[in-house]
Amino acid sequence: MTKKTRQIPQNGSDATTGRITALIASFMDGATTPAEEQEIYRFFASAPQAAPELEPYRQMFGWYASLAPKPRRIVWYRHKAVAAISGIAASIALLAAIATFTLSGPETPDTLYASYTGSYIVRNGQRITDLRTIYPELIRAEKLVDSIAAATAPVEIRHDENLETVMLEDALAHIDDPQLAMLLRRELME
Repeated sequence: MTKKTRQIPQNGSDATTGRITALIASFMDGATTPAEEQEIYRFFASAPQAAPELEPYRQMFGWYASLAPKPRRIVWYRHKAVAAISGIAASIALLAAIATFTLSGPETPDTLYASYTGSYIVRNGQRITDLRTIYPELIRAEKLVDSIAAATAPVEIRHDENLETVMLEDALAHIDDPQLAMLLRRELME
């Protein structure tokens, strides 16, 4: 079984032209490595004028080169001290949060509901003022408002995303109740 290769005309004796011509033939047969493809891309990018038989391929390889993945820049800490200080600061913040919740003591039902005195909801046309009944609904409403407020914070948006969708998803991500989040997503996204 012999592999049929495409023939690219060679009019020059230049070694570089010959190498690129051979690489193009291999490319057309699907036999090039990524390194060889990069060599072709670099050749056309750096050569203002190639041999006449190679010029018809310039635009094609320019397009392929534009598809090649761009190297990602990795950000490293410049100093290990920055990483150590960040870790220490996070530990102190965690300890402060634990101490705050531990030392504050449990809330009594009276203190829990005190800030909601006078609140009510309307369900099926009836006004309900019993705080023990409406408290879960009030908490859900607060969480929704907090989520919407969080959504107004700066959000990184990819060029292919809709701003409104990103803001809604960000707001819904801050809702702890998955059923409520799913209900809101269904109502708002449709």
